[in-house]
Amino acid sequence: LKLPVKKVNMMRDLMFDFGSVARFLEERKCRRIAALVPAAYPRSNPSFLIAGLKACGVRIMPKHIRSVEPEEVSARDWAEIGYRTVRDFLASPSRPDALIVYPDNAVLGAIQAILESGIRVPEELSLVFHRNLELSYFCALDAFYIDTRIADVATQLVQSILEK
Repeated sequence: LKLPVKKVNMMRDLMFDFGSVARFLEERKCRRIAALVPAAYPRSNPSFLIAGLKACGVRIMPKHIRSVEPEEVSARDWAEIGYRTVRDFLASPSRPDALIVYPDNAVLGAIQAILESGIRVPEELSLVFHRNLELSYFCALDAFYIDTRIADVATQLVQSILEK
């Protein structure tokens, strides 16, 4: 049996709990939400994260969504992309009061940009960060975490392949 092999830049996390993120943002009364997310595939669709949050009532203005294309990840690493994107979001005249960073590889750069900005967390900025539990990072900032077990995502992938 020959299986087609394709590099996956971003796995769609089907166990993502959009409702808990929406409740967190609502409790914090966040109105200007920014998001750093991988670009959608196909490109005509919204990111699975943006679409899932929208279904739960979270609205993110298009100007506050930074979709990262695979070509950009090939040229730069996620940490650099996270750093530059969050630095730009925080320097904007319409600075967000909440920030969603997905995937976890971008979070390290985002943390650095937040610390350099001097913005107080959570008073001035609420954070939603993704992290893989097997490869977690330390963050002293108050944040809501989207936790993913790599083993669960791998099981989903294998099941999906076997179904097809």
